[in-house]
Amino acid sequence: MMPRANHLSGSALGLGLVAALLATACAKRIPLPEHLRPAGVEELRQRMQKAGSPVQKYFAEARMTYFGADGRIKGSASLAVMRPQSLRYDLVGPHGGVIEAFATDGSQLQLLIPGEARLLEGPATPQNVDRMMSFAPLHLDPQGWVALLFGEVSVPAGAQLRYDDTAGHFVVHWSAAGSEVSLGVDPRTSRVVTAQVRQGERLASTVLIEERDPRGLPIRLRMKARVVTPEGSKDESDIRVILRDIEHDPAGLDAASFRLRPPRGVVPEPIAP
Repeated sequence: MMPRANHLSGSALGLGLVAALLATACAKRIPLPEHLRPAGVEELRQRMQKAGSPVQKYFAEARMTYFGADGRIKGSASLAVMRPQSLRYDLVGPHGGVIEAFATDGSQLQLLIPGEARLLEGPATPQNVDRMMSFAPLHLDPQGWVALLFGEVSVPAGAQLRYDDTAGHFVVHWSAAGSEVSLGVDPRTSRVVTAQVRQGERLASTVLIEERDPRGLPIRLRMKARVVTPEGSKDESDIRVILRDIEHDPAGLDAASFRLRPPRGVVPEPIAP
């Protein structure tokens, strides 16, 4: 009789374990409160627009940690952003000097490399933005970059909407220019927390907004992107950005702030095709 008793005890223990695992799995589901359920994607779009930051422009210090083919690199930059499509950063070296400056007003872009006495200029296409900001090639035009740095992504009217009860986020999905875009949106704040772009079966880029300031600006971001070098090799960049000392809507930030002046003796040169 003893072996029979052991067999029953083992079966009971196994059933109990399965039940416990199922209960744990169910406990991890995050139900959507009924009052947060939108009637459709149009209502969610309206919520997202209403939840956008009221800030129109800002200065900040950006602390960056880059992981890529060359290992881990830390740096800092001054950052200026102005709606709808103006962006500038000045990358500072370990001794306090600017080692690279980038600026765009949305139609043209400039990249200054003081150490090489070069100032590159050209149209602000997504391809040129990726080339000049090679550490984070997110395939965005200036307006897309500025929106991202305000924590916003424009959702088209025909997007698809579902709720992911494992992440506790709305998932908004649409196709654009041969890519598949997916957003994770917090139901309670109606703000973007994740954004992914896929090209075919390949994940091209991911952005995580990990923290915002009281006025809704992202202050901790993580960006991953697939990088193809000129030699054709493939790698992935992973950059983490922390914004500090943010100045909201500074009076001195205007259109002239997003135009670089060539240093003496430096002749601007066009970006090669």
